[in-house]
Amino acid sequence: MSIKQFHIIFITCSTLLTVFFGFWALNMHQASKDGSYFATAMGSFAFAAVLIIYGALFLKKLKDYQ
Repeated sequence: MSIKQFHIIFITCSTLLTVFFGFWALNMHQASKDGSYFATAMGSFAFAAVLIIYGALFLKKLKDYQ
């Protein structure tokens, strides 16, 4: 496995983990009505968006080199 393939897999797994963590935090917010869970969920979703943008830019950069 090349470093490029590993990077793509790592970014994909990181994005999925971040999204699932955000949904977990939303679920905890609904159960406890604690605002810190809501802030954690929003931060998690924001970070997932950044990872998606980063992954798209990385894939675009890969296409330019091939």
